[in-house]
Amino acid sequence: MVAKLSTAIKKIEELSNSGNSKIVSEFLTYIKNNGSPEGHC
Repeated sequence: MVAKLSTAIKKIEELSNSGNSKIVSEFLTYIKNNGSPEGHC
């Protein structure tokens, strides 16, 4: 099953562990800002 990272992030943000959610969200921002191919975000 293939899913975009942004889809996974959205689901992670709904979890109760806000610490991990924040780290993953920051990673997504990093990837977007550093030219990752659109298919991965």
